Amino acid sequence: MNIETNLLTPQDLLNAFGVPLQTQAKWRMKKGDGIKLPYIKLGRRVFYKKDSIEALVNSLEVNSIASINANTIKDKR
Repeated sequence: MNIETNLLTPQDLLNAFGVPLQTQAKWRMKKGDGIKLPYIKLGRRVFYKKDSIEALVNSLEVNSIASINANTIKDKR
């Protein structure tokens, strides 16, 4: 695996998802509930692993099959 192709910069995340740089910084420092953006810091540079961002995006999905199945199980009890 080529590490460079597996890493995104904050600008890449902005271009792909429209998440402003300032919002990304807040999400990286988030404590408690809410979106916690996983990141790698090399010196002053910040990077995101593509796999981690994909997992985060998937976890934010609303009305996914997994959540529908979980709610269906709760309703049947």
